[in-house]
Amino acid sequence: MANPYFSHVSPFQPGTTVRADGVNAKFDAVEVSFEKVAADVDRQLRVHPDNTYGSLEIPNQNLANGLLFFDENNNVTVFSKLTYDQGVATAVTKAGEASASAGVASTKASEASSDAGIASTKAGEANASATAAFNYKESAKFYYEQTQALAGGAAPNSLKLGDQLPSFYATAQSVADITLNSLGGEPEFTKATAFNKAFGTGNSEVARGDHSHGNYTHANTLIGATVFDEINVTNGLITSLNSRALTAKDIGATDIVVHQNIATQTITRVAQTTEINTWDVTATYTLDESSFLVGDKIIVRKLYEGNTITIVTDEGDFFIAAASQGNTVTMDAGDAFTVEFHKIDLTNWIMRIY
Repeated sequence: MANPYFSHVSPFQPGTTVRADGVNAKFDAVEVSFEKVAADVDRQLRVHPDNTYGSLEIPNQNLANGLLFFDENNNVTVFSKLTYDQGVATAVTKAGEASASAGVASTKASEASSDAGIASTKAGEANASATAAFNYKESAKFYYEQTQALAGGAAPNSLKLGDQLPSFYATAQSVADITLNSLGGEPEFTKATAFNKAFGTGNSEVARGDHSHGNYTHANTLIGATVFDEINVTNGLITSLNSRALTAKDIGATDIVVHQNIATQTITRVAQTTEINTWDVTATYTLDESSFLVGDKIIVRKLYEGNTITIVTDEGDFFIAAASQGNTVTMDAGDAFTVEFHKIDLTNWIMRIY
């Protein structure tokens, strides 16, 4: 095999005269050869002088589709690429199986978390219903006791009208015998009616002008199924009278109203719990603050991605914990999620996102 770096093809002969030009040419060729050797050495992999190694000789075996590597004794050896590829494929398969198992575990965990959330929500609703039922019972008891006291002619301080004790209390029969004429008139008695005048000093016939109630305003009075928001009396005369039918807002409600994918509008209370489910509508819902009661709940669900929902309260603010979020909450077009609002006082709401 020819030397790729230097070939001494014309050596000097003994007994001959060697001239400088010839010697210099030989040395120049040697110098060029060393430069080639240095260039090739620079292109080779080299073991660091401080690194220990065994044999650097490549084993005498088939090198086709083989990988050179150092074994546990720091000797250079050859490893089959086919065996290596099979090992990589097995590792990839095992990693995929592990990832799939992790995904199943994550799904199960999410389902368990969702079930726990549903259970917690149901427990909260049951607790709210129980509280409401107790309040209704106490309210019914209170109104029953007050009605009995009025009908029986009693005069407890808790029954003050406009923060004043009325000058008389009628019996149940007396109430049935009284009608009111047009506004601006006096009470009209259909027959001689017995009253406990001057807090029970005796019964007597009461005629027009026999008594004076002074001036006062009586607000939020419930008589049967009629609510008198305001009764104004001046010098014993009824000067104005505002009444309306009893509504769910006056006695509370335990039912749920559900709105499905509704457009932009004002949301007014018709139930204790209001649910709004949306999927492909972009809308703004303004809460009619004055119509909702403390303890009411509003649930807004964005079931799919892509639509934007904005909730605005026309009086107070929305809070997360103790931090105000202002009077506007925007559910952006990202992932599907739910926002739940609980009314904590006359104007403000606390909310949670899940």
